[in-house]
Amino acid sequence: MPMRIAVRLGLAAILVLPGCSNGPGPTEPEGARLGVPFSLGVGESVSIRSEAVRLGFDRVTSDSRCPPEAVCVWQGEANAVLWFQIGRALPKSFELSTVRVPETTMLEYRIRLLEVAPTQRPADPGSYRVRLVVTK
Repeated sequence: MPMRIAVRLGLAAILVLPGCSNGPGPTEPEGARLGVPFSLGVGESVSIRSEAVRLGFDRVTSDSRCPPEAVCVWQGEANAVLWFQIGRALPKSFELSTVRVPETTMLEYRIRLLEVAPTQRPADPGSYRVRLVVTK
């Protein structure tokens, strides 16, 4: 009889404990800091610490960058769709590029695209990552 109780308690712990995490979910990395670069994957978003601001990465809309092993006339560029939200306001979408429009300003926040990885178009568009920095 005591063994059955121990087995039941063990099963209950396995089913309940995974839902007791205080950490971020798979689409929410730790909060970012103003002035410190951070990375986001497709579908991820992050809160800016000590600010009522969230920033998210939706997708890469185009990627014409020259592969690292090739010799190209032009470096090409990648365009990323991101969104910005202050407080409970509706998120506002915008696009940044690696060449022509690498940064934008939303209210008092300047958002700069530092990098789109990988450096050549991946087979899976969901595997893109962007490196960003937010400043005031």
